[in-house]
Amino acid sequence: MSDDFVPRTMPDAEEIVGWVWHSNFFVNAKILPYRSNLEQDSQTAMQTWREICRAEAPPQSKFPTRFYWNEPGKHRKVPGHLTRAAATYVISAEAADIFRRFNLGRTALYPARFYETDCETALPGEYFCISFGETKDGVIVERSDVEERYGRMQFPGKAYETTFVLRETALSGCDLWLDGVVEACCFMSERLADALREAGIDKAFELTRSPVVAT
Repeated sequence: MSDDFVPRTMPDAEEIVGWVWHSNFFVNAKILPYRSNLEQDSQTAMQTWREICRAEAPPQSKFPTRFYWNEPGKHRKVPGHLTRAAATYVISAEAADIFRRFNLGRTALYPARFYETDCETALPGEYFCISFGETKDGVIVERSDVEERYGRMQFPGKAYETTFVLRETALSGCDLWLDGVVEACCFMSERLADALREAGIDKAFELTRSPVVAT
């Protein structure tokens, strides 16, 4: 995004019929140097990562069940509410409990644990790998700050309230989804975002409100 970037103007109030929340999920996940128990080459791992980012619902067999700290001698970092480890997106048990209260559709949460370098000493807390399985063609491209890169529609990076304008179909169906047109673009319903805020863990997901307009 250039330094002279100017966000779009908010749609007129009479146009807006509701709100959803964009999560900078894929960018904001804190990357930690853990390796996993899966013995797979880099090409296979990258393919699974692509399936996650495109909400293709990769099965549980493609996700780790154990993560091992991979930097012996360095201070070990504890995963937070949203972590990326071994090309996998992992959420805390607290976040998972909230997600499960809502309609996830085909999106699944698979249990995993984190361990010390010795591969035996488990770190406290439970965690869950997230396998996205739902999309909605909600973003109105011509009214949003998105651009085509490498044959895929993408957004510049930082989201504002006016970065995305969505059509009414975004208000129905599941509460957590990826956009079907804009790559790696995660949205959630207002009720799910409210639940994360009430629990005090919304900052991990970097939520930004997006208007839904009558179409």
